[in-house]
Amino acid sequence: MVFLRKSDFEKIKSFAIDFYPGECCGLLIGTKQNNSYQITRVENNRNLMLGVDDGRFEIDPQERIHIERELRDTKEKVIGHFHSHPNNTSLPSKTDIEMAFEPQLLWLIVSIVDGNFRNFGIYKLYKSTKSYSEITYKIVNEQN
Repeated sequence: MVFLRKSDFEKIKSFAIDFYPGECCGLLIGTKQNNSYQITRVENNRNLMLGVDDGRFEIDPQERIHIERELRDTKEKVIGHFHSHPNNTSLPSKTDIEMAFEPQLLWLIVSIVDGNFRNFGIYKLYKSTKSYSEITYKIVNEQN
């Protein structure tokens, strides 16, 4: 189960809509205990593939390194990333699965169609078996 604060969900949704028709991306920061994830923060990131290969995303490694340094000696870690699928579903694409180099990370994918939010899903991707599993989530209010 993934717990995502409503304000973080709105931030992701807004970023994906504003970035349309491009593919946005960012990092999910939080904690993991057993099979429960708590997303405590989302960080929008620059898509290095924008204008190079619009069917892919690549998070700027320097931005990720910066965030991971900032998280040292805290309970928070990078537990996943998010990206948008402009004019497509929120299901992982073949390219997503091929690019799943860190199987421990969550993949939050937002579907944006004609500039409007359609839906999203959270997944674990398995490059070795070319498959994925959907992770249940709950959007929670700030006090939860």
